[in-house]
Formats: sequence, C-alpha cells, structure tokens
Amino acid sequence: MKIPVNQKILLVTVLACLTLVGMLGLIVQLQVHDSLSLDWVFEQDNQKAIRLGVAVTLGLIAILAVSINHLSRTPITALRTMQDDRSEQATAVNVKRQLTSYSARELERKTANLRANIDRLAIKNDSESESARQGLQDSIYSDLSQLEQLSADLKRIAQDDKELPSQHIDNVDFPELLAGTLSAFYPQFNARGAQVAMKRCGTSIVRANEKQLQQVLNILIHAALESIQENDEVTLHCERTLVAVSLRLHHSNLQCPGEDLDLCKSIIDLYQGFLSAHVSSDGGLEIVIMLPLQKTA
Repeated sequence: MKIPVNQKILLVTVLACLTLVGMLGLIVQLQVHDSLSLDWVFEQDNQKAIRLGVAVTLGLIAILAVSINHLSRTPITALRTMQDDRSEQATAVNVKRQLTSYSARELERKTANLRANIDRLAIKNDSESESARQGLQDSIYSDLSQLEQLSADLKRIAQDDKELPSQHIDNVDFPELLAGTLSAFYPQFNARGAQVAMKRCGTSIVRANEKQLQQVLNILIHAALESIQENDEVTLHCERTLVAVSLRLHHSNLQCPGEDLDLCKSIIDLYQGFLSAHVSSDGGLEIVIMLPLQKTA
C-alpha cells in the first residue's frame, strides 16, 4: 500500500522527535554520571526526577499520537471524497458528451429518413396501394414526433450543463420501466414479423436517473428492432437476486453500434452497475445489464 507524502513526513517527524529525546537522555546521563550505568535510576534521591521525566515523555507521546491520528485521517478522507467527486463529475461529463453525440446522430438519421419518405410520398405511384401510402404517412408522422423528442433531449442536455445526473436520482422499478419501454415497440416488432419473449421478475428498485435509464433501454431495444429479421425471436430475460437485478437481451441477428454501447455502458457505470456485450453461439449479440438493488428497511 502506498503511503501518502503527508503521512511520510509525519512519521519521519515523530521518529526524529523520539530519537532526539533518547539522545538527550543519554547525553544528560553521561554528563551527570560519566557512564551509561543504570544504577542511578534506583537511587532514592533521583526517583522524583525520573517520575517527572517519564510523565512528561508519555504526555508528549500521547499528544503526538493524537495529532498524528487527526492529521493523517482527515486529509485522507477529504482526498478520497475529492477524488470520488472528480471521478463522478468526469463520468457525468462523459455521459453528457456521448448523449449529445447520440442525439445528433439520431437527428441526422431521422431527418434523412423523413426526407426520403416525403419524397416517396410526393411521387405518385399507381402500383402502391392505399394502405401502403397510409403506412408511409404514419411513418412520416412518427419520424416528426421522434425529431421533436430528439430536439427536446438536446435542449435538456444543454440546460443541465451545470448539474450531474446523480443529482436527479430516484427510486426506479427497473422491471416496470422495462415493460413500459418495450410496450411502445411491440407494434414495430409485429410489423416486421418478429416475436418478442419477455421474462419479467418482481419489483426491483434501483437508484438511478429514470430518464437516463430509459434512454439505455430505448437504445438497446431500438438496436434489436433495427437488426431484426423475419421470424427472429427477441428474448428479454429480467432476473433478480439478493443484491442486484439483471437484464439479458438477445436475438440471433442482434447488432448494436459500438458508440451506442459505449453510451449505455457509461450511463450504467454512473449508477454502480455494469453492461457487457458478447457474441453468442448463434452469432447474435447478447447484451447484459446489471444494477445494484436499493436497500429497503
């Protein structure tokens, strides 16, 4: 274990003081008795002086011990707190930077998709059915709604520049949040001919910023939707243990951009959880999230 510099200085100072006291004692003995014999200790006339010297020495050692204990512990605690605060702030800044980048990418993608759909709708195509054109209009309205949401997200990130996500943490029921988030994607999965199988665990309260946590779920479920193929089965397995709640997301063609995974991992890290992604035996990604449970009385 590495000893901080301030503790080293204190230890050296204490040792030097004790050494000095010992040397002074030897010098005095040599000057008075001209030897290092301890016979003078037992002389009756010297007992009072010896007791006084012992009392003074013990008092000095006690004072030094209390001072060292105070000076050594307080700065270390303060230093650790400062380091934790700086680490949390750096992580929060990184999350905001990644959120801004993600929102900008999504804004660009949705804008391009919206433009393509509008151009397609503007071109009269007799081969397209009325239902197909209606579906195209619905897609345009959906894109417009998502563009509004992305704009609101970017505005919120800019306004929250001086605040950390951890300043807005709440008790969040993770399985409930997952179920609510997934329900909005069911029509899109059904439209692509894919099945969704979800195993939900009981109430599992975690401490997190609910909007940030929902952003993670949105990104991952959207990645599952974008990489889905017909007849694929998406599985979401939510499980609770004594200390944590976990989510496993998988399907045989699941892919997720590295930048999006990095953003999700940064957010999960902010709340003392972890996220991992690895290729499964069938070739698709398996993404695992784990978050510590909030202790209840």
